[in-house]
This record gives sequence, structure tokens and C-alpha cells, in this order.
Amino acid sequence: MKKIVLFIFAYFFCVGHLFSQTPIYDPTRVYDVVTDADSCYLFSMPKPCFDVVRNGFLPNTITVQEYVPSDTVVVYGVAITTYWEYIDPFHDGQTNFYALINVPRGHINLTLGYDYLMETVDTVTFNRAHPRFCWFQYSDGCSNTKDMRAHCYELYFDTPDRINVMTDTFYVGYKKDLDALVFPQVYGGQYDNSLPGTLYSSGIPLEGIGDTVYRQLDYYDQKLWGVAFPIIGFRCGPMEEYWVDSLAADSALVRWRKVEQGTLFNVRLVGSDGSDTTYVTADTSLALGGLADTVRYNVMLRKQCRYTTTNYDTTVYGAWLSTLSFGHGPEAGVGVAAVQGEAFFLVPNPARERVSVVLPASMLGGRLSVLDMAGRERMALPVQDPVEDLDVSALSPGIYLVRITTARDVSTRRLLVLRD
Repeated sequence: MKKIVLFIFAYFFCVGHLFSQTPIYDPTRVYDVVTDADSCYLFSMPKPCFDVVRNGFLPNTITVQEYVPSDTVVVYGVAITTYWEYIDPFHDGQTNFYALINVPRGHINLTLGYDYLMETVDTVTFNRAHPRFCWFQYSDGCSNTKDMRAHCYELYFDTPDRINVMTDTFYVGYKKDLDALVFPQVYGGQYDNSLPGTLYSSGIPLEGIGDTVYRQLDYYDQKLWGVAFPIIGFRCGPMEEYWVDSLAADSALVRWRKVEQGTLFNVRLVGSDGSDTTYVTADTSLALGGLADTVRYNVMLRKQCRYTTTNYDTTVYGAWLSTLSFGHGPEAGVGVAAVQGEAFFLVPNPARERVSVVLPASMLGGRLSVLDMAGRERMALPVQDPVEDLDVSALSPGIYLVRITTARDVSTRRLLVLRD
């Protein structure tokens, strides 16, 4: 008989005991975007054609998704794509998450249609589950128009190497308290009703047996791909953008946006004179000094991510972002950065009154536009010079998109406009 193991990502709403802590999701930060092309999660295959939906909630207390590994995997945690409309589930202790690992005790046939018994073999509570936030990009492989970026919360087990080594069919999912005041919504890919369902639900213990009884969810609106994913590797995604905030004859200030809390950054400065220096910082900016006016420099940036529990301490690194180059020689001009490749950058950023858009030669002749976050064009002009100076004093404070459109490409950078 196949060995079937069940992981449960569970939660309930607590109204009596509040914790004071930093929210896991902070809208001012940039988080990783995980897709089904990544190797940090395990995915159900083959993936059916689906429509992305956000369900109100699925029935009963526990809902789990089936997974069949092609090789031995260690399940470090569970990622669940869920959404609370009115609360941050991890802020101030409003929601307490815990995870369970279950194994089947046998197969039964009941008139109500329940047919699986499961036994809990491991648990982890929110307080020691090392929760993290990211985005998961649901994309239908049959149509590039059906996609949705979903909130994704990750919980990590304490001792996965000792217990959570899977070689056969297993399940991951979540548990909810039916007495909760707020129910989350879950994301998933709803697929053709003619295909079998892979979600199972429970919450009704049988008297005298003591185990939780599960049944297969087989209604058309309960056939979802995704919902919860086993975490089988550690993610550390690439940085999205960085820019030169200020540039002088012998120094430069490089900035980037905040990402997941606790992340370190590696900044590598490579000069055309053979110099090569790497800096490690927890800040979102780095002052580079002692630059020579005859040397062209390439600045590279990546994340350094640490995962630690009572059982392991692992550091992984993201891919290098390498789109920023500048120099102070005659070919670049005094105080102007020469951009390499298809990148452009904004100086300064954040800006208050004016911002310079520094562009590579390949973008000259294109069109520059400034859009608000609703997609409305607020400013537009043809790109004629390597440095275009924009007056942003009439824009309201907030985040805007600066877009360069050429005959072969579209490049976009975020601009933050501030007011004193």
C-alpha cells in the first residue's frame, strides 16, 4: 500500500491574546514572486487548463491538496495562497497559524462519503513557524490571459530533515477554526469538472476512532489546482531594480527598495582597472567612495537570504542584478552616469521637484511616459537626449511608473515623488 503523508497548514482567529510584532506583509516592501517554473515548491503535474479564482472559503475545518513526488523530497514547510480582506493575519496575534503532519490510519466506507482516516504525527505553531510572505503567480498554461498574483504565506517546520522526507503521495493544506470571526479567501486554479478533484476536506472525528475523517472534494467549484504548496527548497529571488541616487567625481550613492525583513544585500563593484570589491549591508543604500575618474564601473546587486530553525541554519543567494554601469571619463561626461545595456535609471529617486532620466543610446528616439498606479498617463515626451530632465513638481506625492517605449522593447522603472 502506498505511504501517504498529510501536511496541514492551519490557522484560527484569536480574540483574547494579542502579540505585538511586525506584520509579515508590508505593502511598502518588494517581495519575491514565485511561479510554477521555480523549484522551491512542489507542483501537481500535469497542470490542467484552469481559470484563476479567489473562493470565499472551502468547507469544513481542514482542506488539503494531493502531491505525488517523482523523487525523494524534504518538505521544509507549507505555502498557502490566501487572502484576508480586513486584517493582516500575522499582525498583533490576530491569527495563530500552526502546521500538522498526518499519516493515514486506513480506508473506510461510510454512507456519508467519508473514506480516509488520518493520524497526526507532527505539529508546528505560528510562534515557532518562521512565517514569510511572498507572491505566487497563478498562470494558466493554456492561455496567457488567465493569470493572477496571489498573496502567499509560508510556514516552516522545525525539524523537516528528521520527519518530513517524502517518497510517495502526500498532502499539504490548512485548517480553520469554524468559530473564527474572520474567514480567509483562498486562491486556486479552477479546472474542468470532468477531471477528478485533488482536494480533500475533513473536520469531523468519528466517535471511538479518534482520527480525523477526510473525503474528496468533487464539486465543480471545489476542483482547484494549487491553494497550498509543499516548500521543498529555499527561495531567494532576484532584485527588481536599483539606481544611482547621487553621483560625484569620486563617489556614488546606490539605492534600492526594501524587501523581505531580515534580508542582507551583496553589492559588487567591478572596475575596468581590474578592481573587484563586494560589500554586505542590511541597508537599502550604499555609498561607494574612492572612485577614479578614469575608470568605468559596473555595480551588481543581489539578496542574501537566511533560513534558520532549531534544526538548521542555511544561507542562500539570489541572482545578480547587473544593469547599472557608470564612469567619469571623457566618454561619459562629468557627473553623468553612462548606462550599459537596456537599462535606464532615475536621479534622484525619490524625487521632489525634478528628476533626471539617464538613458542608453539604444533608447534614443523612443517615447518616455509617466503613469500613475491606475495606469493613467500623466506626462509624455519623445526621448531625444541621453539625459532627459523632468519637472515632477505638479505630480501628487506617490509612486509612478516611468516607461520608455522603443520599436523593440518597453522598459519601466518606479519613481517615488515626495513633498516636504
